[in-house]
Amino acid sequence: MAFMLHGKPLWKKRPRLGNEISLHAFGHIIGGTPATVSERYRIALRLGGVMAGKKVGDRLMEAGIREGEAVKHILVLLEHCKVGKVSVDETIRMVQNCESFMMRGEEPSCYFTTGFLNGFFSAVKNQHVKETKCIAMGDPYCEWEFR
Repeated sequence: MAFMLHGKPLWKKRPRLGNEISLHAFGHIIGGTPATVSERYRIALRLGGVMAGKKVGDRLMEAGIREGEAVKHILVLLEHCKVGKVSVDETIRMVQNCESFMMRGEEPSCYFTTGFLNGFFSAVKNQHVKETKCIAMGDPYCEWEFR
């Protein structure tokens, strides 16, 4: 929250591991890809995302940040964390989404991201999203429509 509200760094530089985190590589290390075949695991990822997104949205609202500014803050956070290149207009579009990178399937696979966006936008705009395009399904980007 200090990063989004006051521009403070998220973490200090780590001398041995560097100051950037490869979420995709980390997911493979902890076994994330095989675990996504479990419905319980996918639900847990979504719920974790919802809880995190809602908490961030609520905290921004409590700090007196308006809807449009809150969305700008979350875009800066996502870009800083190298989650993907995100744009928001009538839809939310994410290019180079780390969650679906090197995944293949017949349905969207951005479980945590979808949950996070749902939690955030429900707190900030009283809206929900549904993923309609996904890199894992062969689309050039992941996209969520507002509901």
